Amino acid sequence: MKAYYIRLNEYKPQNRKCAEMTEFANQFDNTFCPDEISFDAFKAELEVKMKEVNEKYPNTMPLKLSSGTGYIHIDQDTKTHSNGCDKPVVYFCVYQIKKVYRFSECPQLEQEGGTE
Repeated sequence: MKAYYIRLNEYKPQNRKCAEMTEFANQFDNTFCPDEISFDAFKAELEVKMKEVNEKYPNTMPLKLSSGTGYIHIDQDTKTHSNGCDKPVVYFCVYQIKKVYRFSECPQLEQEGGTE
């Protein structure tokens, strides 16, 4: 089973659309998703909000979501840049949790010894 830790990096909003998406995304900073189903639901919730703000502000360039291993990125699509760069809105760093360490007072860890 995979678990994920999500850390948010935000950018200065370019307009009201980006500001609304950034405000929504802020609630997910430092979030733990205990399984892949929760992580997929998180991405779906981002997509629903993104669609909502795209419909609310139809006269601005649309937001788009891209994701890969270790990131989820939301950009505002800009066709004005000749180099193909988009305006960044939010960037989530996604860390896969490999193991969880828990404190234990397990007697197996005690070492015998001392002065005799």
